[in-house]
Amino acid sequence: MYNNNQPLDNVMTEPLDRIADIIVGYQAKSRLQEKQDGLFRIIQGKDFQGASWLKADTLLSFAPERNPAPYVVHERDVLFQARGTEHFAYCLEKELVNTLASSSFYIVRLKTEKVMPQYLAWWLNQKVAQAYFNVHASSTAISFISKHVLLQLELEMPAIITQKKICQAIKLWQQEKNLRNELAKKRSRLINELCLNAAQQQERYRK
Repeated sequence: MYNNNQPLDNVMTEPLDRIADIIVGYQAKSRLQEKQDGLFRIIQGKDFQGASWLKADTLLSFAPERNPAPYVVHERDVLFQARGTEHFAYCLEKELVNTLASSSFYIVRLKTEKVMPQYLAWWLNQKVAQAYFNVHASSTAISFISKHVLLQLELEMPAIITQKKICQAIKLWQQEKNLRNELAKKRSRLINELCLNAAQQQERYRK
């Protein structure tokens, strides 16, 4: 596993504006209203569990008030949460049909083959990038990263082969983490069932 605290050796650096386009997410004119037969869905901050899992099955269906095309996300897009308590990035690993990003996100779309989107998302979540965001975040009640600040961020760009190794290591770690979480859930359910059965058995004895 790569050490998140150490800089990568022999890497190029580029400001993000040279290698990616950034699109502000969809901003509704009024509060989003769920519409069961809506043709579009929208990704909001509440749809994430940390920076590693998008709960795509529970996205809000709605009817956009304006042309949704500029805000539709695609496979390999990186979503960056600009507004909120955390400024995390997430790479879309598969196509989500008729799905928009909300205005709390920037859609980061690479315009070069020198950077893998999975690597970009990983790097934006690392301490060096997060320290930059902490310094440049707005001082309002809700922390906000401006588009200009994100575009000026210097991205460390190792060779593609190194990026692939990093992404593979992170993917394996995430799979292991998910398996551990699932096992913990199953153990919790089993223990609860055993305790409930024991309690019910004790109650029958009293009767």
